[in-house]
Amino acid sequence: SGRVPVARVTDPVQDAQETAREALLAAGFDEAVNMGFVSPRELAPFDGEGTRFGRLILRNPLSEDVSVMRVSLLPGLLRNLVHNQRHGETDVRLFETGTVFHGARPEGAEPRPQTDDGPPGGDAYALERTHVSAVMVGVRGPLTHQTRTMPELDFYDVKGVAQELLGALGLHVDAWDGDTRVIPLPQSAAPHLHPGMSALVMHQGVALGTFGVLHPKLAKTLETRGVVLALELDLTG
Repeated sequence: SGRVPVARVTDPVQDAQETAREALLAAGFDEAVNMGFVSPRELAPFDGEGTRFGRLILRNPLSEDVSVMRVSLLPGLLRNLVHNQRHGETDVRLFETGTVFHGARPEGAEPRPQTDDGPPGGDAYALERTHVSAVMVGVRGPLTHQTRTMPELDFYDVKGVAQELLGALGLHVDAWDGDTRVIPLPQSAAPHLHPGMSALVMHQGVALGTFGVLHPKLAKTLETRGVVLALELDLTG
């Protein structure tokens, strides 16, 4: 008697996460894993002091440093980057995929409807999205004894990473006539990025993510060294 094959149900968001992970690993990035909680101070440059997204504050946090749910993966990655630089690393390329929390769901704390884009079994109170983010600093090219003479990474390097990542996800950028476009970034869309050295990714008229140079004010606050580049894309669809 033959065995009946078991049909596997694939999750498009999980598939996108795995595709993004493979693409960034192939591009020379290392994967980081951070907690879903951050401090209000870390979050401020990414949520406009709580004006862009309603903050989800824990009732009984272990400390203020882990008292707010993250709205972006970048605060944790930048913390990782600074840690690496303080320990002598000059060339850092890190990425993370995971859940971010964009305020409370309009429906309140109710069972998650099947039509929701959030992952199964998630928090029915929070409005969850799945993101991929990356940060990079250093020089262009492989690390060798000649590294010091190589040019520093700049906006066009993170743009190239973003385009490769979008391509791996099946989204090919066309600046003039396509579903996926890269356009100048309004400062209000990503206050953590440098105005004039950043861009917004649009897919079928919907903002999909951002990339660019870290804002000088934030770079000074974090005491980063060199030109820090960052990107973040929403994989939820």
